[in-house]
Amino acid sequence: MIIYLSFLYLLTGIIFLLTPLLYLELGRPKDFIKAGLNLIVGMLLLVKHNLFDNLYTSILIFVSLLFIFYLVEIFSIRWNQLTYQEKNKLKTFIELKKNISKIISALSLARKDFLNLN
Repeated sequence: MIIYLSFLYLLTGIIFLLTPLLYLELGRPKDFIKAGLNLIVGMLLLVKHNLFDNLYTSILIFVSLLFIFYLVEIFSIRWNQLTYQEKNKLKTFIELKKNISKIISALSLARKDFLNLN
């Protein structure tokens, strides 16, 4: 069970890292911290899955509840805070394509700057 939960945390950490990058309107400044914490919890659970006892199980339940509240906050509250135009804009494939092209151009610029340092 702990291994499945660790993969769940890893997957959601990756999703929560990509969501603010792809859709800037849904992102907030602390999302990267929360996504990083999800990734760390997932990796710790995956590496140390044989060392858990009752105390760690209760901690795991608590962290899972926090994770559920975070999911509800992102997918319901933030979506309802957007205007009608922003909701329609986010539903289109063109907006996703535009955001992905921005990320690719930023990565290529960073790669070019990194290669110029050497």
